[in-house]
Amino acid sequence: MNISESDLSAEYQRANAKWPFIHQTELARGLPRMLLFAVGSRETNLVNELGDGGHGHGVWQLDDRFHTPPGGFAQFDTNVPLQCSIAADMLHGHLATEAGNVVRAANRYNSGQPETALTAGGDYGPDVVERMQTLQRLFVDDRPPPPVPAWFTRDLGIASPFMHGSDVGVVQKKTGADPDGVFGPITRDRVVNFQTHHGLTADGIVGPITARVLGP
Repeated sequence: MNISESDLSAEYQRANAKWPFIHQTELARGLPRMLLFAVGSRETNLVNELGDGGHGHGVWQLDDRFHTPPGGFAQFDTNVPLQCSIAADMLHGHLATEAGNVVRAANRYNSGQPETALTAGGDYGPDVVERMQTLQRLFVDDRPPPPVPAWFTRDLGIASPFMHGSDVGVVQKKTGADPDGVFGPITRDRVVNFQTHHGLTADGIVGPITARVLGP
């Protein structure tokens, strides 16, 4: 691991305090716990910056020679939740391609190829996994995720006829929609905005993960 345990711990604690949605994004995308932090640590020491000769953007260094994010890089460079969401989607896809092999998936994230020898420094995937496992050992426990809020009793989204009820009203109040208790297109748009801002899957559906982030 090309970083001391104490420095890695400090990076994680700083980033987690500043960007608490990273863990939620890992959970929402089904990623191994701490993988996003490990990749961000390897790429930028978990700092939002322009690197790689001006071609690497953000905490997870999206390369502008191969990728164009929604809204362009002017918006992307200041939007860490969007950076996190795109990095998570890429890692999720690489993990699917590599049947869950984290080393090979991380290698693909770095170089587009699964072989470690072709990555930056010739050690990218193993280094990321060692960082991930170190953070898991230091900070992850075996407690189950927190319970969903008491108001959440069903998935909420656009339906025909529109869903309605006090739970819809709660979602509307928490997302800034008119609290009329009817889940219509405006409420869906507000939910999508909330999910995007918090690095969740922006599908406009209030399921257990979105409900937990919305809070009691």
